[in-house]
Amino acid sequence: DNPKYNFKRNAKNNVFVIYVSQLTSYNFNKEDLEFQQKYNVKYSLIGSYKIDYLTKHNKLTFKHLKKKYKKTWLTEIRKDAVGLEKK
Repeated sequence: DNPKYNFKRNAKNNVFVIYVSQLTSYNFNKEDLEFQQKYNVKYSLIGSYKIDYLTKHNKLTFKHLKKKYKKTWLTEIRKDAVGLEKK
């Protein structure tokens, strides 16, 4: 799969996905739900994707968030989001 193609296709539909390494189900806590709603993103299981795909896809989503929301999202995102640079 092509992460850039999939990102662009989803973005046209205003769907932004963040793959999360420690996510095992879609039972989100309050903070996760609020983050997804506030920033119009969806946390997703990594499934059978390779780490390289997940990292590239998430970096495109992070770039979108940075452009739209500056740095406010960085303190609220799950720390186990694939490819998130540790600060």
